[in-house]
Amino acid sequence: MVPYERFDAWKIAHQLALEVYEVTERWPANERYGLTAQIRRAAISAPTNIAEGSAKRGPRELRRYLDIALGSLSEVSYLLRFTRDRGILNEQGFRALDDLRNRAGQLTWRLYASLNQTRTPRLPPYRRTPHGPTANPGDGLDGTGTTGLFGPRGSSPGRLASWYAVTAITAAACFRSPSTALS
Repeated sequence: MVPYERFDAWKIAHQLALEVYEVTERWPANERYGLTAQIRRAAISAPTNIAEGSAKRGPRELRRYLDIALGSLSEVSYLLRFTRDRGILNEQGFRALDDLRNRAGQLTWRLYASLNQTRTPRLPPYRRTPHGPTANPGDGLDGTGTTGLFGPRGSSPGRLASWYAVTAITAAACFRSPSTALS
């Protein structure tokens, strides 16, 4: 089994693409290079992007491709509505294809949402500093009153301002040229 075949979103989007191709074969020949080509491209784009995204590294890339697939399904939705309103697609055909498109969209969205819930953003360990702007329990920035770089901490409103001031002074000293550092 190919990795994308395990996704129900891909299965339904694939079915939608097959149905769109079958229905559009009966559309007027003068629409072959217009609406027919456009809706076929949009319909085949959804399962293609799900398949391509499943082969990429990590959930971030897959989410990006799922987002593109959702856009393609939205395009199919409008084109189905347009062809129904123009009389090219009858109401029964519209309902069948729109229900399939709606189901593909729901499944794709659920897959996208499930990937968003798997990771909670955290600072990497090298970015977590005991006296930086991110407060960790007991580091003095959380209002516990423990002693830190500037003495006792409490509810002083200027404690972060002081930290930033010292950091700026220290950084400025590090970037002075040797001749001005001594003066």
